[in-house]
Amino acid sequence: MADRDHQAEAEHITAETVQLEGGSAYVIKAGKAEMNRSAASTVYAETLDVREGAVAWAESDLVRGDLSAVAFARAETVVADQSLVGVARANNASLANTVAGVVVAERAEFRNSRALVLLTREASGSVYTLLDTRGAALFGLLAGAAIGAAWLIGTLAGRKQGE
Repeated sequence: MADRDHQAEAEHITAETVQLEGGSAYVIKAGKAEMNRSAASTVYAETLDVREGAVAWAESDLVRGDLSAVAFARAETVVADQSLVGVARANNASLANTVAGVVVAERAEFRNSRALVLLTREASGSVYTLLDTRGAALFGLLAGAAIGAAWLIGTLAGRKQGE
């Protein structure tokens, strides 16, 4: 069964293959979901292909975006080209000419892309990050030390006032 060419809004679409063309859906559940100039709030699919579209939440084996925006993607593989990605959690991430907020992946490949925070075991290609794995660890240590020092000073100051 296939749902094809949905031009209007739909609450829920469930099928083995969903092709959404110029429409929107609240929830899509499919084996394969293809979206072209479309938007969806939540997509659960084995394979998700988004072209010139937007998805708020995607859970899939493969999330592929081209000229698209994906707020959150949890997948085995995330592939984005000329897209915006809020958070990507994947085993493999491949971003080309893409801007991402947070990328958490076992392996990440970048081509002319930017990520605010990149947490990965293995990265290749040209990526510009604000915070990489080492930077995040260092930031965590420094933030923890600063909070601990502030707590200690506050505790000592409270004792002196109580005396």
